[in-house]
Amino acid sequence: MARSPRGDVDEAADAVVDASAGEEAAGRGPVKSAERTVRILQELARPPYTFTVAQLQERTGYPRSSLHALLRTLVDLRWIEPPTPGGGYGIGAQALLTGTAYLDRDPALPAATACIEAVRDETGCTTHVARLDGGDVVYLATREASDAHRAHSRVGRYLPAYATALGKALLSERTAAELDGLLPGPDLPALTERTVRTRAQLEGELTEVRERGWAVERGQNVADTVCVGVRVEYRIPATDAISCSMPAHLATDEEVERVAAVLVRRAAGLARQLRAAGIR
Repeated sequence: MARSPRGDVDEAADAVVDASAGEEAAGRGPVKSAERTVRILQELARPPYTFTVAQLQERTGYPRSSLHALLRTLVDLRWIEPPTPGGGYGIGAQALLTGTAYLDRDPALPAATACIEAVRDETGCTTHVARLDGGDVVYLATREASDAHRAHSRVGRYLPAYATALGKALLSERTAAELDGLLPGPDLPALTERTVRTRAQLEGELTEVRERGWAVERGQNVADTVCVGVRVEYRIPATDAISCSMPAHLATDEEVERVAAVLVRRAAGLARQLRAAGIR
């Protein structure tokens, strides 16, 4: 019986993995199965959060036979949920437990959470604290405004740093060489029609951040929303930032400047508190 080209590709790729096993055991190369497992979890953590085997294969390029075996193992260990009737896999409870442990062990987070609660109470805005992770920011805590139309937490979500006020505040402290390693290239993928599109445009915005001491973005990652961000300088360079978000129709120049002044003052106080506690 004739062999399918897809089968030949899968077997060839599996053979490459088998051939590398000796190097992995000797510590001379990455452990392919571990690398692939992490990549699968990373893909399932992105919208739309549920993917079929075919979709995961398209995104990862892994052989179908290897992918099936990894998915079965992850289901057995409760890292991912069994497939839905439509064949889609999603993140499981074990992944949530591990992610929560990251927050629980962070010594800076309790003080940062108290800070954004105080900022929310003073400004009336939804507030966030986030950390730079590569070229993205990951949200560590969110406190919703009391009159928020839609209460939803961004905790654990990643967004490109160049499209957020939090990220711009942190990127403004980086050198050109550091930005080269953090940004995807001269052209920046857009999240909305207002997202900064090029490295040159971003550089212009970062210059303004350095001059003002705070960052602002208008509808660059969520339409009709304005965010103001300030870095928390307890590490050099800063890794964390706090921000306020508000509906665009309320974000007058005067309101943005009022909120920015609160953020600058509160971020400075938080940085002093963390440094005094020896948290770096």
